[in-house]
Amino acid sequence: FVLDELAHVELCARVANQLGGGVALRYDARALVPVADGEFSPLGRAAQLILEVNCVSETFLLAMQRHNRREHRNKLVRAVLASITRDEAAHARFGWVFFEWADPLLGACERVRLRARAAAAVAAHLPTSVPRGAPRETLGWMSERQYREVAIGVMEDAVCAPLRRRGLL
Repeated sequence: FVLDELAHVELCARVANQLGGGVALRYDARALVPVADGEFSPLGRAAQLILEVNCVSETFLLAMQRHNRREHRNKLVRAVLASITRDEAAHARFGWVFFEWADPLLGACERVRLRARAAAAVAAHLPTSVPRGAPRETLGWMSERQYREVAIGVMEDAVCAPLRRRGLL
């Protein structure tokens, strides 16, 4: 999965260069990966990370990529999105397969904590507002208003509903 993500960054950087170049962004690499609760069992810690990364983040991003790819008109960008989408499908699927296996092994206390972590992860992915005067379209991507509307529906259908079926939300 890590190599896939590095390849995605490379693809996106090449697109940015074709569009005139990117800009340097500062970020805290430690903030990119959730920290597991030390009070959990090893299985519980793995479940926390897989829940947040694969079941919430990757599943959400997969569904958003699919939507964005359908809407985008630039052939190069569509091809890059198609490549990323193929990889993201495996990343998202891994989370759900893990929970099919781990479900009978998780205790009641772990489930309570997992539900809290799931709710926080879902909330972190949803846009909270649309800035006044948001553009209708930028380089063919969704406008912020459209992104918000799509993101809310995607989160409910692709992430929240499967989490609820598994008792994880």
